[in-house]
Amino acid sequence: MIIYVHAHIIRGSNFEFFLRVDEEDEDGVALYHVHGSDDENTHGIYTKEAATSLTSRDCFVLVNGRKVFLWQGNGSNDSEKKAAAKIADKLYLKFRCRGGVSTLKEGREPAR
Repeated sequence: MIIYVHAHIIRGSNFEFFLRVDEEDEDGVALYHVHGSDDENTHGIYTKEAATSLTSRDCFVLVNGRKVFLWQGNGSNDSEKKAAAKIADKLYLKFRCRGGVSTLKEGREPAR
């Protein structure tokens, strides 16, 4: 599995995860778009932190320095969900977040 962060390829062997913090990031928030069709080609890409970035067919992981959220689109497949969960867990440990990873399913997000 490969994780892309700002076009830098970070390779993982059996999902060993190495993360470069985005040096351009000023607000401490990062969003990763996780997509693919099977375990071999599913990957995460750092993307724009906006609700318009979300697509129903994929998963996304949001980290804000304190908490990690895993959002599952209605059309996301099992490979995307599995990869997103691994990415979320690694980001949770990397940034020493609190409260565990919160998994949200599309259409079942809590009201603000």
